[in-house]
Amino acid sequence: MTLKIDLLQPAKVLSDHLRSGGISSAELLSLSIDQLDRLNPALNAVVSLDLDRARADADASDARRALGQALGPLDGLPVTIKDSIATEGHITTSGHPSLANYVPAEDAVAVHRLRSAGAVIFGKTNLPAFAADLQTDNGLFGRTANPWDLARGPGGSSGGSAAAVATGISALDVGSDIGGSVRTPAHYCGIFAHKPTFEVYPQRGHIPPPPGYDAVVDMGTLGPIARAASDLRLAFDVLVTPTVEERVNWAPNLLEAGSLDLRTTRVAIWSDDPLLPVDDETRDAIDALGSMLEAGGAIVDRVARPAFDLFEAIEAYLTLLFPLFGAGYDAADLTAFESRAARSGPEAARYLNCIIAGRVRSLADYAAAKEVQARCKRVWSRFFEQHDFLICPVAPTAAFPHQEDPMVFARTIAYAGQIHAYWDQFLWCGALGNFAHLPATVRPLALSNSGLPIGVQIMGPAMSDRRTIAFAELLDAIVPPIGFPPITKEIGL
Repeated sequence: MTLKIDLLQPAKVLSDHLRSGGISSAELLSLSIDQLDRLNPALNAVVSLDLDRARADADASDARRALGQALGPLDGLPVTIKDSIATEGHITTSGHPSLANYVPAEDAVAVHRLRSAGAVIFGKTNLPAFAADLQTDNGLFGRTANPWDLARGPGGSSGGSAAAVATGISALDVGSDIGGSVRTPAHYCGIFAHKPTFEVYPQRGHIPPPPGYDAVVDMGTLGPIARAASDLRLAFDVLVTPTVEERVNWAPNLLEAGSLDLRTTRVAIWSDDPLLPVDDETRDAIDALGSMLEAGGAIVDRVARPAFDLFEAIEAYLTLLFPLFGAGYDAADLTAFESRAARSGPEAARYLNCIIAGRVRSLADYAAAKEVQARCKRVWSRFFEQHDFLICPVAPTAAFPHQEDPMVFARTIAYAGQIHAYWDQFLWCGALGNFAHLPATVRPLALSNSGLPIGVQIMGPAMSDRRTIAFAELLDAIVPPIGFPPITKEIGL
């Protein structure tokens, strides 16, 4: 008999099927692999499999459930992991040829916590080399397509993660985010994601930095990607909880979600900005959400802004970030960047010059940027004394067509009647949440006139992760669902 399980249901619902005995973990894994076989040839979202261990883990989960000893709601769920996050005994390439055969000796902390909760990790998802692009393409595994339109990208750097979750291949995924890398793919693919408060749980085991490093990368985080806000909550609770084996003697002082009531919630709306222009459809969708919130009784402020210099914050963020991006380039690369910058317009030249400058930044430059960061964090803290959440864009546009220019930092995109730098796509995420170490949750909001998802970003004060996730879930009551990618029907889900 063929099992009838809708793999596009939230992970929580799939978990309920496991709990009730409607399906076993082994059977659910088999269905996920069938889904991968149907959809992955068109998407190229999952790039390596660990099926022997996954099947053994699924069988172990079924044995626990038979004894009434399930480890929790993730026990037995088939999930994937971004290929920049270490998985013991299974290749972790970060999309770069130099790591094509790298097999970690231990799991990343996040992966260990997922396994300890019973999650069945069966594959790794695609990303750009060393997670350094806004589309997902690399020399090892090639390009990943957006499930809503195969001619477009799913975003980066966690593009494979988002494409796998959006199409039901995976129940959940964990990606990484230093500039929107879980949030922008969720936005482009019409699903949910959460970037946590900085270091609320360890990022150890992510590449970059190189394998084996324990150093913390400033502004870098690992976050869950899911089909529902409730699933973000399930995954976040696992990721934030140290296992017994980790013997951690502290726990983050997280704010509890509490009981949110739309009628008493104070929401600031920041739908557009002269320094971060967005297209009309993005701005209109967020303004419409503001109206829906007002109709629901929320206290909405459309003019409040954190009282820092946004241009200064953007420049300081780029000062901290671009030395990381530029670390892998040699003198010949820099010469090529300089040549391209000299004959490019200002949009392309801006980020080429960021890469060039990043190689020669002084300690004084770094210290000045860190001072701006510290001031911004203080300003954000004061802002969130007056507002519970900030609603803003994830990116200026919906998913954009695959970019062919091999010089990543010279790319441009046209929108809002102008040519813009390609890398401007990540500033709503990076220069706000990442730079100030704040939590931010993304959920789908609407479809563009072209049938592409438009998401929204929900920010809150440090340690309010559970609250931003809960608010994203609360919006289910007023935001109509956008549905799922056409490919899931065209290929016969």
